Amino acid sequence: MELLQDHSQYSPQDKQRLLDAFWRAVCLMGALRARCPWDQQQTPHSLKRYILEECYEVLAAIEKEDPDALKDELGDFVFQVLFQAEIQREQQTFQLAEIFENLVEKMVRRHPHVFNPDSVQISAEQVRTRWEDIKKSEKARKGLFDDFEHYLPALYASYKIGKKSGTVGFDWPEPEFVFSKVEEEVGEVLEAMQSGDKVHLQEELGDLLFVVSNLVRKCGFEPEETLRLANQKFINRYQTMERLAEARGVAFEALALDDKEAYWDEAKRLLKKQKGT
Repeated sequence: MELLQDHSQYSPQDKQRLLDAFWRAVCLMGALRARCPWDQQQTPHSLKRYILEECYEVLAAIEKEDPDALKDELGDFVFQVLFQAEIQREQQTFQLAEIFENLVEKMVRRHPHVFNPDSVQISAEQVRTRWEDIKKSEKARKGLFDDFEHYLPALYASYKIGKKSGTVGFDWPEPEFVFSKVEEEVGEVLEAMQSGDKVHLQEELGDLLFVVSNLVRKCGFEPEETLRLANQKFINRYQTMERLAEARGVAFEALALDDKEAYWDEAKRLLKKQKGT
């Protein structure tokens, strides 16, 4: 613990401000549970949707590179942590302090290269490998996916499945090898479409999505984030089409598909020009 304090970047004044602010937030949560009818009705399960929503709002603020929005969204996310912890405190299952005590203990244990004075300097890739080894040693597991987080969003789960398989050498060596698998899966989707078997088609579409997710991973990106960027790009182009049509007095929804695609191409060129690409 002394080693942790030695590495602190906070001044004594910063430390006191942080302690005061955190304590006020904890007391706020207690007051809400004691006095607000809505907060009193909440359970760990009823709050799950808000945890997920706040997580995505944090991601959106990061992608916008908006520090003020990020500060606000991180506060909302921390609030959900305090909410869950307060409910557990009321039920006498654990205290808020135990969350942070466990967190510090676990992170120190998983970072021996930082907190062991005798440890040699290692690369970021070695840190990742050692992290997985330490995690495996902490829990007795029979198989690689025995403790897999099945509740994760499907796209992100496919990314983690690929990474997890890669830790034991069951992975494509290079992105080019995955691309050939994508082409294979596209062919199987076409065959399933022609067969008219909906169950089989869904299965093959799932295989295609899984392989594409791993192609993104092997190219060095995270598929959930990559798809979010693509979603936003589509929205930006669509809104540009709408603005172009409105400026010309045209009802965009009433246009034929070919005309809409012409607007799409124009919007695409306009946005690229604005980006300078």
